[in-house]
Amino acid sequence: MFHHRKVIGQYQTPECPFCGKRALAVNSQKVPVCVEHKNKLIPEKRCSCGSWLDLRHGKYGPYFNCIKCGNLSYAKGTERASIVETKEEVGSKNQDLGSGIRDMTNEKTEERSKERTSEVVSPFDPRYF
Repeated sequence: MFHHRKVIGQYQTPECPFCGKRALAVNSQKVPVCVEHKNKLIPEKRCSCGSWLDLRHGKYGPYFNCIKCGNLSYAKGTERASIVETKEEVGSKNQDLGSGIRDMTNEKTEERSKERTSEVVSPFDPRYF
């Protein structure tokens, strides 16, 4: 049987990170983007560990470097950054709700801590297994 030779870049078509269209150009950060976003820069992003992601360009295209986590693929870096952004949005919404909710949660945690008691389970107790 005859097999065709693989060509680099034949199966993967890069997408623009801003709009999702097919990327035909490269911006100043060496990230493949569409022609409309050629002059636009990708904003700085945070990793899920809390440190900043450094955008770099290598042999296989753009990737992120985290000081704590190491090198991340471009897809994983944008995914982690989006997770951090959603967590920050949820946190800011909770702060907007006011101190009334915080007081209620503090009362609940105090009640739970009062209800907790320690039990000693011996090896001869049927609950041990």
